[in-house]
Amino acid sequence: MSVASLIPGVSAVEGSAAWWAHELYPATTTPQSYLSRSASAITRAAERWKVSPAYLWGIFGAETSYGAGIARSSTGAMGPFQFEPATARAYGYPINANTHGITDWTAFDKQAEAAAHLLHDYGFKSGNSAATKLAIERYNAGPSVRPGGVRSYYDSVIKHAQTFRTVGPGGSEETTKAAVHEAAETPSGGGAGAGLVSEILAGAGGLLVTGVLLIAGMALVAFGIFAALRGGTARAAA
Repeated sequence: MSVASLIPGVSAVEGSAAWWAHELYPATTTPQSYLSRSASAITRAAERWKVSPAYLWGIFGAETSYGAGIARSSTGAMGPFQFEPATARAYGYPINANTHGITDWTAFDKQAEAAAHLLHDYGFKSGNSAATKLAIERYNAGPSVRPGGVRSYYDSVIKHAQTFRTVGPGGSEETTKAAVHEAAETPSGGGAGAGLVSEILAGAGGLLVTGVLLIAGMALVAFGIFAALRGGTARAAA
């Protein structure tokens, strides 16, 4: 049985990449080969507009579960990146394409391009955590949103951004240069933040500190018990 036959609708040429993508991307009702193709389009758009492909992928995940949950919102937003009509016209976003799933890849390229362009215009800056957070929140709530106004949306984007991968020739797992660069950013603007990796490591650092304190506390308790037992033994001997 060929790899391609394991995933309906995937050609033999796409088969290897689709199979490896199955191990790289989160499980959704969107075919894994589509996720790999989406990641490539998102990477191209992000590189053109100097934004992080990982964050743009995170927006794609937060907005429509990587294309699996595309629907018209209560405000009229449509498509994989959920653009409202006025914004779609301004950014050349094909609002009537891919309205219930990803079927038109030429249109998807334009939609990813528009999303990257919008994120850029909202002030995304690599290496500046405050600007990045605000740009992502503006993407969700508009340019008038105050910093931290839609923190839950930003947190959702970060969660999805952590799943970003690309599949290279022969099915090898890779991250793009842009994603690696974003992850390795150093703090700027007086300690504003260190990019995506800082967000990921902050939680891990907190857990590490908690673990160290817990171990230290247990050691002190054990020492106290040992000292008490030695004292009791000495008194009994006397």
